[in-house]
Amino acid sequence: MVLLNIAGINLELYHAPGETNDQLFVWLPDHLSLMPGDNIYKTFPNLYTIRGTTHRDVAGWVNSLDHMRSLDPEFLFPSHTKPLEGDEVMATLTIYRDAIQYVHDQTIRLMNQGLYPDQIIELIELPSEIADSPFLNEFYGTIRWSVKSIFNGYLGWFNGNISDLDPLSRKEEASRLALMVGGVENIYLQLEAAVTAKDMQWALQLSDHLIALNHKVNDVNKLRSIAAEYIGQRSPNPNKRNYLLSSALELEPGFELENIIKSDAYLLKQLSMDNFFNILSVTLNPEKVETGIYRACFAFDSGLKKTITLRNKIAEISSASTDCDLNIETNDSLFKETLAGIHNPISKVASGEINTNGKSAEFLMFLSKFRN
Repeated sequence: MVLLNIAGINLELYHAPGETNDQLFVWLPDHLSLMPGDNIYKTFPNLYTIRGTTHRDVAGWVNSLDHMRSLDPEFLFPSHTKPLEGDEVMATLTIYRDAIQYVHDQTIRLMNQGLYPDQIIELIELPSEIADSPFLNEFYGTIRWSVKSIFNGYLGWFNGNISDLDPLSRKEEASRLALMVGGVENIYLQLEAAVTAKDMQWALQLSDHLIALNHKVNDVNKLRSIAAEYIGQRSPNPNKRNYLLSSALELEPGFELENIIKSDAYLLKQLSMDNFFNILSVTLNPEKVETGIYRACFAFDSGLKKTITLRNKIAEISSASTDCDLNIETNDSLFKETLAGIHNPISKVASGEINTNGKSAEFLMFLSKFRN
């Protein structure tokens, strides 16, 4: 707990894992007012997000809500939905935590019976006592996605099904399916029939096989786009809707992917050099790295020193700066902006702003290893 007094108002800050692992809630003891952050809002919680995040501690989320309940708040101020007061506060906190625990506990119960995630999602639905709450419509999170995340959080990617331990490649499975149904063209005809019949989820799954076999890819993508848009337009969940409609758009002929966040000097300034080098290491293309050990050392005008050691097709980042094959001297901001594509590295090397100590060609070749 952290105690603060701001403008004469006493505040208590508590760690409350839930929507994120670093979530906080704020308690105003003199006003019996609770600010729960993103741990409660007027929809079934996003226990898993399809945009991709680390595993969310569902049991921890329940514990955080119980901590809030223990304070017996009179006023509740969620981050995203309208404030509540009076008896409605405790009732909402209670039913919300009960919904999360129900999905968690029933998932574990069925896991312990040996069921696979795809089986469990068909068996769990909220009881009417919970489902009837206006705070638990599956508008943001969904029970089906939550079940898969809970399973994965406890047991990892392997679902226990021996056929999924080392399955055939997607292409090999598609090839055998095509052989079984009399040829890949028959799968394509079934795809057309599924779209015509508006059996769109089946259409998406059929298109997976055809894409794996590289069969009529342009035509398949057109049909896949139709199926994705059809499902997306009819989804009441905005996360699912957005993902499917965006995917349909990406399948349109002539679509060009644009960077949502473009690198600029201000953005890069906020990024520490430690993080910048860590990001750089995961962009290494191993196909461009030769056998042996190669060490590039960087000295910045701020006094910071960094070394990248290429070894065994990885880039080790350290602060050591001995036995360097390449020595680079430059400005911190200029270096980040150049590698982010804001500046042309050739011109910055030629101008001397990036000092390669006579090894300009070698430096540019080194940078090329960090591009796809």
